Order: sequence, then structure tokens, then C-alpha cells
Amino acid sequence: MLTRICKASASVLLILALGACGGGGGSGGTGNITPDGPGGPSKIFLADSLNSVVFSTANVNPSAGVFAVNRTISGSGVSALMPDIAYDTALDRLYVVNNPSTTSIALIDHASTANGIVVPTRTLSSPSFVSSIVSIYLDTVNDELYVADAVSGILVFSNISTATSPVPLGRTITITRGVSTIAPDDIFVDTTHDILYAKLHVGSGGVSDAIAVIDHASARNTPVTVTQELTFSTSISGIIGDGAANRLFVVDAPGSKVLVFDGASAASGVVVPTRTINTPTSLHRIALVPSSSTNRLYGVAADTRTVYIINNASTANRASATVPVTAITNPSVGSLTGLAVAQ
Repeated sequence: MLTRICKASASVLLILALGACGGGGGSGGTGNITPDGPGGPSKIFLADSLNSVVFSTANVNPSAGVFAVNRTISGSGVSALMPDIAYDTALDRLYVVNNPSTTSIALIDHASTANGIVVPTRTLSSPSFVSSIVSIYLDTVNDELYVADAVSGILVFSNISTATSPVPLGRTITITRGVSTIAPDDIFVDTTHDILYAKLHVGSGGVSDAIAVIDHASARNTPVTVTQELTFSTSISGIIGDGAANRLFVVDAPGSKVLVFDGASAASGVVVPTRTINTPTSLHRIALVPSSSTNRLYGVAADTRTVYIINNASTANRASATVPVTAITNPSVGSLTGLAVAQ
């Protein structure tokens, strides 16, 4: 079964901009961006925390130039601090993380056609949210939502498509590396191989960051001691994968490149990437549509104003040829902190 990739994560993916009028408690503001019109269902969703708005476009593979905004979502479902979003294509539902005074996740139905001030269908809260949420991953195969809490570790909520607040906690996964318990800041779940990949900031022993490879992810409900991991001497700022291909994409932030690891489920230690994709500048977050017909990688540049789109991501390789990258620029000023793409 093809693993559905629904997120870009909180180390997270596009930081576009929407004008200087934003801010404040989910009131929303669209700056000087005027939506271009319906144009079919939206397929790319971008969270702009500066302006408390999510905007979207119907074109999943736009041409280079100024980003065309088809719709905007504002109102109580979005806030001035949205570290991550996820999209369920089958249910047309957007999950928006809000970290204001009360941490919660807003669910917005009919997201591909939502426009203007939108009231969330549901808002998920939980006593288990003890700190800021830094990343989420929506597992549509098992109907679970993985939530990376900055203190608690990874919280897993079952039957998420019908859950209401307060959401009962299904499982908790805490990660111990050596003698330290580390809360991950980005996560990806490969449902094909039942593996959880968790990005950890280590900062000691010659290791800057690591990615824990945790098997039997769907059954984990105990503290986990890391026995398999990929290690990096420089910082990484985002991970995403293609479970059907057993492939992991990792952002090497200082190197302005994406490292591609085939056979990811068996990778461990200091591993030479199978391929490397150079990007014009470093990325803040990445997202992937892995199907054979699209096979496209999306990335938010560190300037928080540029979106890079890389076609043929499964074979792109800087060693064989210059990798073509489509650059989309934000039409205004803002701070995009989350991205999701329809599968």
C-alpha cells in the first residue's frame, strides 16, 4: 500500500507571507494578497503565522514566479503560532496546530474549497498537551495522529477522524538516547514498514542531529531506547519519506541540499546518502507527493519567502545533472510555518 504523505514538519515547510497587518489570536488577516479566485479545489496549503491565516492554491505544480493564492482561511481555527499542518486528501480535512495560550488542533472540513473566515468543524485539545506541539503526522492508514510535544515526546491519538475534545490519549512514545530522554522536533511514519522516524537534536559526541528509526510503530506504547539511528555531524531541519519505496528525504540545512536515503528502514550510523539534491538556498521544511505520476518534492526556503518545487524527486541527483528547481516567491511579507500538499 502506498504510504500517504500528509505533512511538512516543524523543523515544518513553507513560510510565505501575507502582509504586515497580521497577528493576534486567530483573528486572521490577508495583508495585501487578493485571492485569484476558485480555480478548482486547492491542493497546496500554507500556514502563515505572522498573519494568522492559511492560504492555498489550486495548482499543485505552479510555474516559477509569484505564488498565486486562490483561497485564504482565517478565523478561530488559525492563530499567530502554527508550527505544523496536515491534510487528509480523502476526507478533504485540514489539521492546523495552534500554540497560543491553549495548545490545540483545529479540524477544518471541506478545506480545499474553504475561503474567508472559517469556523473549525472540531477543535482537538487534550490534557496530554503539556507543552508546545512542534510537529504532527497524520497516519490515514490506521486513522491515528502522531503529535510531537516539546516535553512529553510523541503522543498518539486513535480514531482521529471522529475524535472530539478532550481527545483520549491512545499511546505515548518517549525516546531515550543513551542516558537522555529527547523530545523529537520532526516526525514521519512509514506505514508500509511500520516504522517511526523521529528527528532528534543531540549536540554532543560529534553528533549534531540524529534520526531514530523505531520499528513496530503502530504498537509502541512504552519508552523506547534508540538502537538504530542515522547520525549527522551538521544540523538537519526536516524529514519526510516515501514508505512504498523505503526512501527517506532529509534536509541538510547548512549544505543547502536534500539527502536521499534508499533502503531507509535498514540504515544506521553515519550513512552515505544514495543521492543528493542541491537547492538554491537552505530549506526550512519539506513535503512530498510520492506517486509515480507526480513524484514531487516541495520545500520552504530559509528566507521564508520562497517555495522550491523539485519534480522527479525519486531520481533527482546532482551528480548526474543539474537538478531543475522551480522557485515560487511570496507576493507579500509574512512567516509561513507549515505546509501540506494533496496526495
